[in-house]
Amino acid sequence: MLGKTVFLWNASNVSISEAVTVDEEYGPVKSVSWASEGLYIVVGLNNSDVQVCALEWNKHEQELLSSHGFEENHLILWKYPSMAKMAELSGHTSRVLFMTRSPDGYTAATAAGDETLRSWRVFVTPDAKPAPKPNPEPHANVSWIR
Repeated sequence: MLGKTVFLWNASNVSISEAVTVDEEYGPVKSVSWASEGLYIVVGLNNSDVQVCALEWNKHEQELLSSHGFEENHLILWKYPSMAKMAELSGHTSRVLFMTRSPDGYTAATAAGDETLRSWRVFVTPDAKPAPKPNPEPHANVSWIR
């Protein structure tokens, strides 16, 4: 638990500044995540409206993935900045406690209270093309004449 205030620490000059303080009714802060380009920060709170456990930005598109617990135990993919819900992903039977994005930026891994680790290929760009399937035989595309 992070408390009700998020602070930014500047390592270059060792200064600390307050980013945001939330009201008691919405807090405490449960998760914080920077957008990949470093321009935006998102804060997950512990109010009863959302119960956000973790947040990850899509490094290829303007999207945000949130993990949740309690009743749904699921992930939600949001379009940023409209925050329109794009997809809901379910599979865990207990609260999603941790989430991280893969180095290539396309997959998220989650761990939950149900003692499972799941992998989700959630961050797919609209212009992504599937990899070509290898031919089952060396000359599968050749017509044979007898």
